[in-house]
Amino acid sequence: MIILTLQACGDKKLNGGYEIDSSEESSKLELVYTDEEGNAVTVIEENIVGVGQNSDFIIVKQHPPTYGNVNYCYIIPLKNKISTNFEKNIIGPLVGSSFDDERRRLGVPENLNFNVLEK
Repeated sequence: MIILTLQACGDKKLNGGYEIDSSEESSKLELVYTDEEGNAVTVIEENIVGVGQNSDFIIVKQHPPTYGNVNYCYIIPLKNKISTNFEKNIIGPLVGSSFDDERRRLGVPENLNFNVLEK
């Protein structure tokens, strides 16, 4: 299975209507979902530091500024969705072993890794 990578200076569009973008108020990267009518909604606010995707999943790593060395991780199923509501398909924030456990439960491949993002 081929893992799609993101280039720091290139397009940050992801599968399933998701995209990495910088917020209007800050240069911090955030995850945005755009629906079929073109309405964009921020679903994970700022400080995204890594993302990985394939045709079945998107994984996102966020470093919230108020939590020291803790990283939050999120899993977004693209094929076996939990709900038709995109917000209910975002699993997280997950920390440490809870991310690993959920990853195994959902069948996210071990070779799907986070690619470091830079603004």
